[in-house]
Amino acid sequence: PQVRLEGDDRGIHLMQCFQPQLAAFQMRSMEQSVKKMKPVENDDTFWIEEKLDGERMQLHMQRDDDLPGGFRFKFWSRKAKDYTYLYGEGLKDTTGSLTKHMGNAFTPGVQNIILDGEMITWNMEQDKIFPFGHLKTAAISEQQTQYDDSNANRPLYRVFDCLYLNGKDLTNHTLRVRREALEKAVQSVHRRFEIHAYSEATDASEIEPKLREVVAEKSEGLVLKNPRSAYRLNDRNDDWIKVKPEYM
Repeated sequence: PQVRLEGDDRGIHLMQCFQPQLAAFQMRSMEQSVKKMKPVENDDTFWIEEKLDGERMQLHMQRDDDLPGGFRFKFWSRKAKDYTYLYGEGLKDTTGSLTKHMGNAFTPGVQNIILDGEMITWNMEQDKIFPFGHLKTAAISEQQTQYDDSNANRPLYRVFDCLYLNGKDLTNHTLRVRREALEKAVQSVHRRFEIHAYSEATDASEIEPKLREVVAEKSEGLVLKNPRSAYRLNDRNDDWIKVKPEYM
């Protein structure tokens, strides 16, 4: 395990882009993947999440009284591209496609936060995810409408991790603790900004039925996560493991 030295500044900082944790590729068998979740005697659970076909996106928000609405946002992709111009920098930013809908997205008392998630395209007519290739077009058409819901496709930010909250770096805390922080801080805005669901499992046999479910929905697959694990920046490790449909 890496030892963090005093003065060794590898943590995350508000309003500064970082390289996210990535999921490892699946082992040869589901059982092996589950072993990698490092079950302990009194806690053998692992989490199963749907893998989303979108763009990995980090959201930073901080209190800023100079900006109408009182909060400033930044969005960066996994490749460190700044997408704030597309999704919005403030709650009253009518040129953004997302933040103008986020007036009630945080519980009172949240002063600053860093979230990790996936920006996906949601089709409102079919009420389901649309292929990733439509994301930019959907965002641009949302930029052009004010607060109405006339567009069939829209960007939807699905949040699965909270890495920083009210001045505190949470990356050394377990996923379970970070998830509790996320659920306390964030209030989902239907089909705009939502907490990504997960289910708890304890046995490898529980994975395949979930995989069949998401395959029927034409999804990307699943991600298994170890709820006892810390968040490791810029690292692909087996605390998170991707499971693709072709493994069935």
